[in-house]
Amino acid sequence: MNSLSNTKSVGQFHVHDPLPPEIITLDNIGGLPADDAQQFAFKLNGTATPASELNGAFLNAADQSLLDGPMATAASNQTYQYEWQADVPTEQHKIVPEANYPAPYTLANPTRKILKDLPPPELAFLKAPTHFEFASMPLTNSQSPIYSYDGTSDADLMISDPRNGTRGDWAVQVNLTKQFTATPANMPASTLNDALIWTKDAQTTPLQLNVPQQLFSKSSYSLGASTPDVENLTDLLKSTLQAQFPAGPKDADVPYTAELEFILVTAPY
Repeated sequence: MNSLSNTKSVGQFHVHDPLPPEIITLDNIGGLPADDAQQFAFKLNGTATPASELNGAFLNAADQSLLDGPMATAASNQTYQYEWQADVPTEQHKIVPEANYPAPYTLANPTRKILKDLPPPELAFLKAPTHFEFASMPLTNSQSPIYSYDGTSDADLMISDPRNGTRGDWAVQVNLTKQFTATPANMPASTLNDALIWTKDAQTTPLQLNVPQQLFSKSSYSLGASTPDVENLTDLLKSTLQAQFPAGPKDADVPYTAELEFILVTAPY
């Protein structure tokens, strides 16, 4: 700016707030930590607005800072190098590099780039059964009583629905994909048809192969204090899914196994 001998020549003089700093390039050298990692370490290189400071923020889902990484300053040629190591679990958090100016020019809203983001909350199985144990049954040619699976089973069934706002319809179905079958050594396979029993709405019927049955359904609703995020269907499943072995010959000393799949059916929301 040239000095003016006549100040009357100056009509207006504007002083602007500093322009926001910019992360021009961002090169993640070391890769991102896995979601279940108990510690992370990564390196960044790149360019940014000269004299801006680069910081890494470790945020929760509400964008609250849990841990700040070290500060790195962009040199006059705009380049920076950044390295961060921390002994904290990464699950359910996100990593956001941000650029700002040092005091007294610090901006209330720094420029951010999301490096590791949280997935949107979604309806999903929180726990699903892995196996059902009906223990050992007496060998008989007659039809057995109806048995419930026992305490050695891993049969917890829980649905998590953390979606925000109005939540759409959903249902859980159970599908039989393989009947109870035993394979004796050097013998043909033996199958017990109609051995898994479905007891629902005061009706007891055998599960049919590849005919899904609906265990539970929930209509759409809005988020509120009376609508829990988790539905525990473990007890309902145990009272609904049972076994009754049909009359006729059966193979001794050979385990019979069947296969089920659990289906989560959703509607738009």
